[in-house]
Amino acid sequence: MMYSQTFIWERTIFMKPKAAKASIDIGVVVQDVTKSLDFYVNTLGLVPLGEISLPFGRLFRLSFGDSILKLLVPTLPVVAHPSKLTERAGFQYITLQILNIDEFNEHLLANGIHVEMPLHELLPGLKVVMIHDPDGNIVELIERS
Repeated sequence: MMYSQTFIWERTIFMKPKAAKASIDIGVVVQDVTKSLDFYVNTLGLVPLGEISLPFGRLFRLSFGDSILKLLVPTLPVVAHPSKLTERAGFQYITLQILNIDEFNEHLLANGIHVEMPLHELLPGLKVVMIHDPDGNIVELIERS
């Protein structure tokens, strides 16, 4: 696809942030931290790094490779707004790149995890499966060959 417009990234930017690491951390607001921790730690294998008390809630840090997933439990109750992948604008899913997608997909199915998008080869050499966390957020698992 060719674009003929001049985009914002082609303009001169005087100052850019300098990345401190080679990954992006993601924060997810959750309703039930017990269910969320069970999903992210026991189902997906993220490693707990600790809990921090904040003025507006509790934050649980989990690692996956070089990335940190932060589960925020606000002091005040929140409502989940799950949606299909293309139903609304904004952050819709997180992606975990893994090395064993075929075996992990079998593990998901054997353990009754609802699969939103069944395992398939999206592009040559790129396998994808999508699932939901307890709050309805989409988690994409991919394997590149």
